Amino acid sequence: MTPSEARLQGRARLRERRRRTRMIRRRAVAAVVSLFLGTWCLIFVQLASGHDPALSANARRAAATVATTDTSSTKATTTAGTTVTTTSSATSTAHQQSTVSSGSTSPSASSSGASAVTTSQS
Repeated sequence: MTPSEARLQGRARLRERRRRTRMIRRRAVAAVVSLFLGTWCLIFVQLASGHDPALSANARRAAATVATTDTSSTKATTTAGTTVTTTSSATSTAHQQSTVSSGSTSPSASSSGASAVTTSQS
């Protein structure tokens, strides 16, 4: 083999190696881009259809909190001859607090639920 034939053969091998390398890189990039777009589309469709996992976790937590505070309670307090009966039904996480002082009541926090205060002298 002459030196010029060896150079030609070396150049052909180099071209073939570069072609193979380019092909592998293109396939890898195509696979990564396809995987990214597929995952992004899956997440987009899930969120667009209203199935957001983060929102459903918050909704479950909020539902558990509302369920524990959605009970009716009746409290009776007697102070200096005054009886105060409070019936409340909480529909949110806010609690209603009542303070009894010398026969008068004053709510310090309000709730969106219904409440009734009955005061009677004995």
